[in-house]
Amino acid sequence: MLGTLIASVRMERTYNAPPERVFDAWLDPATVAKWMAPGQIAASAKIDPQVGGHYQVFHSVAGRSVGGFDARIVELDRANRIGLDWGFWGPELDRGPRYDSRLAISFYPIPSGTRLLLVHDKLEDLNAALPEVAAHVDVGWQDVLATLAMVIE
Repeated sequence: MLGTLIASVRMERTYNAPPERVFDAWLDPATVAKWMAPGQIAASAKIDPQVGGHYQVFHSVAGRSVGGFDARIVELDRANRIGLDWGFWGPELDRGPRYDSRLAISFYPIPSGTRLLLVHDKLEDLNAALPEVAAHVDVGWQDVLATLAMVIE
């Protein structure tokens, strides 16, 4: 049995890179494909980096789709903040259900580089439909944010 359902994930991470580099790593499709893939999953990305633009990440294992993310950029403040209406896709991608949530990433300059604050909330739809996936959202973000450090530092 799963424990308490997750309504929100909040985490902070510091990077030895300036806020502009960390911010850009969230918006460049080739860079996103290198780090936004938890575990042994491969990723590709399509991103239209403007307010209202699509932000899509596709995951696969051994060439077979295992889902991904479909989002719309709702806030974009260079090197300061990215806000996304975030959707979880299953293996059917846009032919299957989508579970909506909200993702906000803030970037703060610090002497050693950047402090990133990630808040992923409104996870109720995902909890209701796929509680086993929702229970691991925090672990997934921890994993990919660690990989992001390897890509940008």
